[in-house]
Amino acid sequence: MTQDHEESDLRCYLADLEKAGQLVRVTKAVDPRYEIAGVMVKAAQQGKPALLFEDVKGHSIPVAANLCASRERLALALGASSETARDVYRERISRPLPVEVVSSGPCQEETLSSVDLSRLPIITAHELDAGPYITAGVVIVKDPRSGVYNASFQRVLPLGKDRAAIYIGATSDLMRCYQESGDHPLPIAIAIGLHPAFLLAAAVKFPFHVNELEVAGALRQQPVRVVRAVSVPLEVPAGAEIVLEGRVLPKVTAPEGPFGEYTGYYGAGSMAPRPSQVIEFTAMTHRRRPIYQALTTGPTPGHESSYLSCLAKEAIVLQATMAVSPAVEAVNIMLSRYIGVIQVSEKRRKGDISQIIAAAFSAMEYLKYVIVVDEDVDIDSYSDIFWAISTRVDPGKDILVFPQMRMEPLDPSTEGTCDKIGIDATVPLDRREGFTRTKIPNCESLNLDDYLP
Repeated sequence: MTQDHEESDLRCYLADLEKAGQLVRVTKAVDPRYEIAGVMVKAAQQGKPALLFEDVKGHSIPVAANLCASRERLALALGASSETARDVYRERISRPLPVEVVSSGPCQEETLSSVDLSRLPIITAHELDAGPYITAGVVIVKDPRSGVYNASFQRVLPLGKDRAAIYIGATSDLMRCYQESGDHPLPIAIAIGLHPAFLLAAAVKFPFHVNELEVAGALRQQPVRVVRAVSVPLEVPAGAEIVLEGRVLPKVTAPEGPFGEYTGYYGAGSMAPRPSQVIEFTAMTHRRRPIYQALTTGPTPGHESSYLSCLAKEAIVLQATMAVSPAVEAVNIMLSRYIGVIQVSEKRRKGDISQIIAAAFSAMEYLKYVIVVDEDVDIDSYSDIFWAISTRVDPGKDILVFPQMRMEPLDPSTEGTCDKIGIDATVPLDRREGFTRTKIPNCESLNLDDYLP
């Protein structure tokens, strides 16, 4: 991965994708209402490259999509291989890099004091969504007390030219900043069109004192350059394609939702709009000929948000479980986000499995199921995982129930807490010989083209 600041933004990443044969330019005119999202999901489900929609109906701004909709693309963004991306991510986030403040940046090549959100090709994805939502914007605020920056993903629903409703989770760091601002407006910026390092940093909740922009710098292996916003007292990524600046108004709400969430449902079991905070935008800045970025949310491999979130969560769970057992080798958060698979080695001792499962649940409240498997099981293969469950689990003693643990609020089957299940799908330590997997010698090295017409 290049170390040149000017070559580490979204445009450089698009060039890297194109060079690797992982970018398709869509020249057909497409509608931002449903059509773009439909193409995005189908393309991701079929393993197609990232997309750049060059002709969006009603707009002059192209839309980049599916930039992180595979582990291979995330690895490319980190300058790693698919096999090492998890370890690279985990190692780098432990050493955040301070940002570098610069006097000017490409994100402010053009400045508009009169904001009109309708200029942006904001997509509508799901049938019952309340409208077009900004989904790939990284929301940036500064804690009013400590001055620490926070960057996160939030869904943003335009309410006209210069206002929008923003859903802020009750336990999020953004809500904490909003509450600490009291009767004063909270300055906010939404950066759109960023290198995937920013998205990976914003996709997970780090400790409150951690600045996600510094984490993004660590992931890129170079400090993030930031420039002072033009209308609010914030610093924003200098290389962003588009930056929306504004204020979250105190004690003002507007109906927001429904919105198709990563669970595959519209919100947390309710279709009713909910009162959400309101942003009043004060400026829009962007590059010349900007590129808008979109992503879809959902539970299947067809939704980019799942890949972004899972890589980050894997690193957190791996660190927590390795702290309780040296036998932990790897973690896979399956794309549903609610199921974690942990691979352990022969180093495990009696009692390790329950400790590992408990540590995973404590580290990540999103998890509802944790499955522990041996080294001979491919944790990226659904069929291998379920083979291990079906042949190595005695339900009476290998399924552990953890009663009434915290669960994230968007799961419609729970109300903040639920019983969680751990599954020990490992071979009994004293009976390994009876679980030797069958194997055909040299099968993997055979080339069928040598045998079949």
